[in-house]
Amino acid sequence: MPYKWKFFKSARCVQVKLEKGEDVAALAELDQKLWTVLSSSTDGLRFDPATLKLLDADGDGRIRVPEVLAAINWLKIRFRSLDFLFARKDEISLSDVNDATDEGKALLASFKSILAREDRSSAETISLAEVLGAAKLFNAQPFNGDGVVTPKSTSDAAVSAVIAKIAASEGTVADRCGDEGVDQAKADAF
Repeated sequence: MPYKWKFFKSARCVQVKLEKGEDVAALAELDQKLWTVLSSSTDGLRFDPATLKLLDADGDGRIRVPEVLAAINWLKIRFRSLDFLFARKDEISLSDVNDATDEGKALLASFKSILAREDRSSAETISLAEVLGAAKLFNAQPFNGDGVVTPKSTSDAAVSAVIAKIAASEGTVADRCGDEGVDQAKADAF
């Protein structure tokens, strides 16, 4: 059965009313002729820049319908409901995470790990600041999953010397934490 949409009129433009998570979850069903905006620049919006960067999956400075729908699908797999998007809070309840999916279980485990590091193992919510703080700590690790090996990645002087030789010959790439190092492509070229 097709989703029952609600509409409103604003400035002589009829728009879909998004009031609850169920509305957002059903956006893939909405005919794109009824979308008010099909593409938007990531610049000049009063919106969190980090979120805009995540939504702009191809990094072209524009957010298009397929990118919005991909983000919604990502959320639908990991959360029981998308109602939390309308809560206007900087925290989320752990009970909102869908532990019936592998992706939801992994997210919940990550949240619990972050809370345990903060001595908040019994907490029922996690804040954006806690998640961002954990990401900052993770990115500062020598092996942070970005594929870039820096001289700090090893205590072995010989390995560090090889990294330096590759960097001198092929150039460097930035690690997540901002340090310069080499990746697989640089090593292969060397």
